[in-house]
Parts: sequence; structure tokens; C-alpha cells
Amino acid sequence: MTRCPGCGTEKADEDFYRNRSSRSGLSNYCKKCTRIKNQLWVQANLEKIKKWHAEYYQTHKLNYKMRSRAYALTEKDKNRRRAYRVRNIEKVRIWGRIYRAKHLEKTRTQRSAYYKRHREQLRIKAKLKRSKDRDRTGNWYINQLMNQALSSKGVKFPDELINLYRAQIMLQRKAKSLQEALNGSGCVGKS
Repeated sequence: MTRCPGCGTEKADEDFYRNRSSRSGLSNYCKKCTRIKNQLWVQANLEKIKKWHAEYYQTHKLNYKMRSRAYALTEKDKNRRRAYRVRNIEKVRIWGRIYRAKHLEKTRTQRSAYYKRHREQLRIKAKLKRSKDRDRTGNWYINQLMNQALSSKGVKFPDELINLYRAQIMLQRKAKSLQEALNGSGCVGKS
């Protein structure tokens, strides 16, 4: 038990902060009195604290910007932005229209540059969209799946390999649908 000179009561040692420089290894004032004392000091020196923070920010401005840029690139921030866009879809659409109206020339040049860079991909996407057969077994789709599986972007695979991969996918789908049908009818016992 230690006596606090602030409130004048005896308290247990865990009610005091640690202070290795003192003989007892504890702070002189209890935690409650220390908090009150610190709050009073902050109120009395508010201008000094603001000035110190402003000077610190000016000397470490680059670090702050780099940290904020790094955070903006993290998944957490991307997810936060996506969630905001979903919640406020109408606001975002209106802001987009206003921005495009203000920056008409800039958006036109960006759009045309994008189309020039991705002309072939956009043509393929449009062709796929127009196609009546949408069972997702076309060469382009199979090629994309194979590229994802092998982590080699832009590789052109031979038609025989594409056909084999297509057959494998179709067999897997067929097996899955048969399994679901069997499970649904109660023919297969539970394992």
C-alpha cells in the first residue's frame, strides 16, 4: 500500500504507474491523480502544444504524406472506398457527372487513350458479349482460364490443348451436376 500525495489516500501498488527512476519503482501520484494533473497541464499549455504539433508536422511533412499514400494503397482503404461507393451510389454518380462536365476535354483524352491501349481486349470483350453462345466454353475464355492457372499472361496456347481443357471443364461440370442430382434424389448415402 502506497499513499498518494494528490488525493491523500492509501492505494494498492497496481493503482500507481511504474517509474523505474524512483526508489519504490512506482510513480508518486496514483493513476487517477496523474490523469487529472496531465489534463490540467494540457489545458494550461494548449497553445504551446498546438505550436509544437505544427512545427513537428512541417519538419516531418514528407513522412506524413508517404504514410498516407501507403495507406491509400492498402486493401483496407480500397475496401472502405468500395463500401462507400456502394452505400452512396447516387451521390457518386452525380459527382462523376459533375466532374466529367467540368473536365470534358481531360476525360475525352483519357478515354481515347484507354481505348487505344486496350483496343484488342475491348474488341474481344464486345465479340464475346455479342455471341449467342454464352455457356462460357469459347476459346478466349478457356485461354484466360489456362493463363490464370499457369500464371503466364499473354501466352497463346495450341488449339488441341484448348480443346482438351474445354473437354475437362465440361466433364467437371457434368460430373458436378450428376452428383447434385444424385444427392438430391437420395440415392447416395451420407458419408
